[in-house]
Amino acid sequence: MEKTLDCRGLACPMPVLRTKECLEADHPDTVVVTVDNQAARENVDRFLSRAGYAVSATEAGGILPSPRPDRPPHPPPPRPRLRRRQRAIPETPKPWS
Repeated sequence: MEKTLDCRGLACPMPVLRTKECLEADHPDTVVVTVDNQAARENVDRFLSRAGYAVSATEAGGILPSPRPDRPPHPPPPRPRLRRRQRAIPETPKPWS
């Protein structure tokens, strides 16, 4: 199945997010993403490559990945864990009863 996305006029990271939503919802064999700026093209290209798709770009700015290979995609890099700082909360004096 082939899916076509028109992401012209969208600022990053929206083209990547739309592409991700499409892949998760429809699981297409081929997806054509049309973008109108270099940054979006590079980001969608990088995203699809990491998702296991072979990517080729046309002069018109679209990205046309070939069908997904039989091998599993590369796992995404691990996300860093973020921890909240703990603040010392001063004890409030208890009122005398």
